[in-house]
Amino acid sequence: MQNIVGISVVCITLAAYQTAAIATSDVVKGNCIDQTPLPQPVPMNQPSEDVPNEISRFFGVWSNGKWNEKLCTTLAVTSVDAAGNAKAIYSYGTYAGWNIQQPNQFETSGEITNDRLRLETFGNGADVSYWFSDGKLKGTYTRNDNTSYVTLTKIKASN
Repeated sequence: MQNIVGISVVCITLAAYQTAAIATSDVVKGNCIDQTPLPQPVPMNQPSEDVPNEISRFFGVWSNGKWNEKLCTTLAVTSVDAAGNAKAIYSYGTYAGWNIQQPNQFETSGEITNDRLRLETFGNGADVSYWFSDGKLKGTYTRNDNTSYVTLTKIKASN
């Protein structure tokens, strides 16, 4: 009974606010999405019809990639607008080699210009940006003159 009530609430929310939810439990286990915390469900605000494709294609949950093949990461771009403003949830897992012992997530904002999403500078001084190549989201994470690279794939939204 509780599941039915939960599903009803989600359906009402989706209809009322034109919001989609990504259920990460629908993803194949063992991928980075399982190692990077996200709120459940991930609150997604569908782009309006006036948002150009060059901007709206960043919208969604991107995962199953590791910075320098070491640290799992997930990027949930939860909203974008026609001006190129983006809101996102950045998440990462653990990697002992970099002394990252606790997975974490945080909300951030960014701007999409010239086919590139640049997130606000992180609290640790890192500059993070993403762009498309061969249908995947590529990224760089630069801090203290060191750059890490990642390739992410889009996670399918549940219906």
